[in-house]
Amino acid sequence: MIEYYRLLQEDMLHKKKVLDTLIDPKQRYTKGILCEDLVRRLLRDILPRDIAVAQGFIYYSGKKSQQCDVLIYNSARYAPFLSVNDLVVLPVEAVTAVIEVKTRLNQTELQKALHCFKSVDDICSEALGYYPIRKYVLAFGSISLDTLLRCRHLNPFPTQLDAICILGKGYAVKHSGSSTNPEGYASKDALFFLVAQLLGQFFFSTGIVGQLSNPYEVYYNQMRGEKIRIDKQIEPT
Repeated sequence: MIEYYRLLQEDMLHKKKVLDTLIDPKQRYTKGILCEDLVRRLLRDILPRDIAVAQGFIYYSGKKSQQCDVLIYNSARYAPFLSVNDLVVLPVEAVTAVIEVKTRLNQTELQKALHCFKSVDDICSEALGYYPIRKYVLAFGSISLDTLLRCRHLNPFPTQLDAICILGKGYAVKHSGSSTNPEGYASKDALFFLVAQLLGQFFFSTGIVGQLSNPYEVYYNQMRGEKIRIDKQIEPT
């Protein structure tokens, strides 16, 4: 399983290099759209069929979120209000996770993602009174993870963000202790970390998998023990 997800990750990064080679560097919007599509296609291939993957908007009582690059929702229990090709408008109760995809993550792009997540939280607050939708940033590349962790947008770690995953580089989450600063890990397994988070919302804590441990859960727990801390103390800049 370790090797399988690393190969998937390498394939994603290779496809990004192909896009960089064939598409003019000025066409950043086009490359962004294609990278989002790569992520959605991959997740459809590896997630169970009742976990649907699309792009679009979350809707409640006349209000809608910003357009989200990736929407993960429960298609076994909910249907979109509107579905046109790959774009959907979903009831807030249907959505379990939102992912913003970045070709290269920096402080400006992170701020854009946080604005999108805030629009999701605003709808959750009005409709449900709490925030059940997980929110992730998935990047094909980035400034150094250490530099990213020091940016003011992550100190303290924002409430409207669950994790940042950078393919082949590592990931960042809220500090596991009392600190409100982020905690970063250099890891080749950023893709698996994201998939394990998504699957965990459906399976790990529900008892659906029965008495036997889910193999994803087993490996995820092993991987957590192998994390490499990048910075023990991170000061805002």
